[in-house]
Amino acid sequence: MNPQQIQQIEHCVFRETHDPFFVINPGDLRIIEVNPAAQKLSKLRRQQLLELKLPDLFESEHARDLGVLIQACQTTTCTVGSDGYWVKASAGRIPAHITVSRIHTDPDPLALLTVRDMTERRRLDAERRAFESQLQHAQKLECLGVMAGGIAHDFNNLLTCILGFTLLADQQVLQESPVKNLLGEVVTATRRGAELTQQMLAYAGKNLFTLDAVNVSELAREMVQLLTVSISRKCEMRLQLAHPIPLLHADPTQLRQVVMNLVTNAAEAIGDHAGVISVTTGTEYYAGGTDGVSVATDSLPAGEYVYFEVTDTGSGMSTETQSKIFDPFFSTRFTGRGLGMAVVLGIVRGHHGAIQIQSVEGAGTTVRVRIPKPANPPVAATKTVVNAEPWHGTGTILVVDDEDGIRRLATRILQSLGFTVKTAVNGREAIEIFRHAAEPVRLVLLDWKMPVLDGAETLRELRLVAPTIRAIISSGYADQIDESLFVSDSLTDFLRKPFRVEELQTLVRKHLG
Repeated sequence: MNPQQIQQIEHCVFRETHDPFFVINPGDLRIIEVNPAAQKLSKLRRQQLLELKLPDLFESEHARDLGVLIQACQTTTCTVGSDGYWVKASAGRIPAHITVSRIHTDPDPLALLTVRDMTERRRLDAERRAFESQLQHAQKLECLGVMAGGIAHDFNNLLTCILGFTLLADQQVLQESPVKNLLGEVVTATRRGAELTQQMLAYAGKNLFTLDAVNVSELAREMVQLLTVSISRKCEMRLQLAHPIPLLHADPTQLRQVVMNLVTNAAEAIGDHAGVISVTTGTEYYAGGTDGVSVATDSLPAGEYVYFEVTDTGSGMSTETQSKIFDPFFSTRFTGRGLGMAVVLGIVRGHHGAIQIQSVEGAGTTVRVRIPKPANPPVAATKTVVNAEPWHGTGTILVVDDEDGIRRLATRILQSLGFTVKTAVNGREAIEIFRHAAEPVRLVLLDWKMPVLDGAETLRELRLVAPTIRAIISSGYADQIDESLFVSDSLTDFLRKPFRVEELQTLVRKHLG
């Protein structure tokens, strides 16, 4: 390759490359040549650039650093690259990666500055960091949810025994006995503990919901009327409720708690100042994605959703606060306040929905809850009312639970009603007892979460033997429970742990009375 060809190639590379080139005189740092890419970056014509010096192109401290690098490259052949520089351009400051190289020219060497625009790279890095942060936050919430669910499950079993045996003892104590009041205190404390476990299960997204047909607009109206008396008179409540609106197959009690938390948070954000709280409901098609959607699982899929939204004109939240809002016991007021928005997230996840939060510090907050629109309109389940008069039954009931205390408690309650009770510690043992029982088992009280065979597998096997066997599912941990069993199956009912003596008695009488 002859010198002329080399020169043509070098000229082509200089002119056609996408990276901006600036040829600098090391002596006075004047720009003596640029390529078209440099003109495009700076939004200046070639002649305008040739009238500038290095300090005119970079921030002053960066120009000094580059001057030192240029001088260093004159004493030896070198190429030096560095990030963190900002190029001055007519369109604003541009982040850049700079490479300084020596050009061998006579009589004195020149310096070549190669400038790579890092705007897109920085944008992608910021998106990656945001995604990683969101993923880490989701994983943290998921781990906390698993832990909370496990603790609540075990604690529920203990509370069931405490509450059940206390109520049995209470029935055997004379009304005038001073022990009566003490047992009442135990029952009250146990029920408070049960409420806490329900919150923990709700946070974990594993709480069993009492499903019904719910009109979100009517539910929101009722809750706002209830809450208006407890918030500041300076807060103006505005309702924009859609009518008609598709009914949700949801737990109205849990959704009331969500609305209550959101409205209460909005009122606290406004404080003693005048402000507006807007509550809106409606339906929308959500295109999917994760932007602004705070969920601890996968992103919300595209589809039709029913939503309710609470907007306030209060203090808003910083980015740091928004990143912690779903952490258990996090509060902007004082520490250890409660599960708060963590429970709200658990309830919404339990309904297969998601929460979207938009907040600007000093400019208010908007929280939108989306819940999937049901494919088929829900129908409210009918509730059976049982006479509360004393009642006794006959026959055999099989109690299946891996907790010894719960087996003993259920045995005492059922025997007091006149039943013969058989017990099993797991599903496999239950099936064997069921098959070889001397007299037919009339009802099975079945724990849902057990080793060896879980409740679903056990019930399926039992109904292969006796398709019409009646069952009461007992659990405080509703993960993977088929909720349709308790809506469409008249042979099956659900008993939430911890249960009261009369609750078990009522369900047994419903099936065997």
